[in-house]
Amino acid sequence: MQFTRAIVVLPLAFVSCSTEPDFGIVPPKQDSTSIAILVVNFQTFSFEGARVLRYPQTSNTQDSGLPFVITQQNPSDFGWILFSYRPTGDTVLAASIVWHGQGRILYPNSFVPVDSFQVLGTSVLQPSSVERFVYLLTFSEDTLISMTDSVWASICKLDIVHDLDRANMRVGYYLYPPTVGFFNPSSAKWVVFLCSRR
Repeated sequence: MQFTRAIVVLPLAFVSCSTEPDFGIVPPKQDSTSIAILVVNFQTFSFEGARVLRYPQTSNTQDSGLPFVITQQNPSDFGWILFSYRPTGDTVLAASIVWHGQGRILYPNSFVPVDSFQVLGTSVLQPSSVERFVYLLTFSEDTLISMTDSVWASICKLDIVHDLDRANMRVGYYLYPPTVGFFNPSSAKWVVFLCSRR
């Protein structure tokens, strides 16, 4: 089943993170939840880098679906979006959105470059249930499915995806538009979330 989630608009209090990202190369720890954040070019579907966050297991991480609270400020001039990890409130992704300007991803503040990851000979199948987060833009459901299938095809052989491939892996796609007022596809990104428990 496919889902496109609405985003709730709430005021931003702060960007916080008590968990240090690692490079996504270290094998996931036992009794932990791993969230990989992969960035993919909107137009070419080329992989541009990734980061991984690790969290200790809690009772709240057993829920179905991605464990996010999403808050956003409408960009009348300057806006932002924040994905927080529900059990702890830590920041997973924070990005600015600028009206007729250029926003950027604020957190993570850096991503591991493409050449740090290996492309393997086998593909990981996309889970049958994924979530899509789209705001300020309008695409048909069929178009979104087609685009995110292309995104998955660009990352499904990466070692980081294989590392997190388990029966409980959850996948989400966020279409990040740094610029609004007009949609600039050359600056837009797909942000892919892979969440897996060990």
